[in-house]
Amino acid sequence: MSDSAELKIDGKTYNLPLIEGSENEKAFDIAKLRGETGVITIDPGLKNTGSTKSAITFLDGEKGILRYRGYSIEELAEKSSFIEVAYLLIYGELPSSNESIALVNEIKYQTLVHKDNILDHKQIIILIFHKSKLIPGSIFILLLELFRLWPAKPQLSLL
Repeated sequence: MSDSAELKIDGKTYNLPLIEGSENEKAFDIAKLRGETGVITIDPGLKNTGSTKSAITFLDGEKGILRYRGYSIEELAEKSSFIEVAYLLIYGELPSSNESIALVNEIKYQTLVHKDNILDHKQIIILIFHKSKLIPGSIFILLLELFRLWPAKPQLSLL
């Protein structure tokens, strides 16, 4: 197959490079067409348009195919965790068990919240209601008393 296609407009010939996608699909590169010819293309519904070249994602809507780095979305959803898919998208391959554990630990470390920065019930009520003056003072006092009687403070966990 040729590396380009010829397009004739008003007796002048233009070469359109032929490129090959990650799934061996063929495409004409028309990125310079308007600049060189003043002519645009029309593709209702963008059914014949690839918007970009990507080593990460392959999409064929007509066939119902969505792949990330060569793995089908169905396979990733069934067999991989969120962390594993994130690793795949960042590094180009699924992580080993040790790499997955290391990434989880790094995320946990980066998302630690110091105990002094965690609000208790009383502080939350003060921030939300008292400062916004949404409820009368007597109800505010009642809410503070209810939270004082609760035995345990909430524990926040990001992972």
